[in-house]
Amino acid sequence: SVFGTHDPAPAIEAFNLAPLLDRRAGEMSAGQKRRLSLARLLVTGRPVWCLDEPTVSLDVENVARFAAAVKAHLARGGSAVIATHIDLGLPEAGTLDISRFVAKQIRADDPFADSFAEAVE
Repeated sequence: SVFGTHDPAPAIEAFNLAPLLDRRAGEMSAGQKRRLSLARLLVTGRPVWCLDEPTVSLDVENVARFAAAVKAHLARGGSAVIATHIDLGLPEAGTLDISRFVAKQIRADDPFADSFAEAVE
């Protein structure tokens, strides 16, 4: 009820969590934990989802489950802002390519130059 719904069954089904109901979250694999956290989206009732790399640790089958959940959310009038490096197969989604905003030259007097150079490599 904290998340806005009393029936988690649709979220459990959407992310195939039924076989894991008797497990503690701390005992789950990284992919199982990710599925559990994504299932929480379905019970929050929030109209806007902001997600950064939500498919990390998911296999192809579970990426498809996530994409289906996003499609259903959008169909209900919801919105989603998702930062990802993979194609989620959502043709209705718009893409914002930010690659043109990558720094091209680092100033020698920039105190963050070393850490930025390492991150770009």
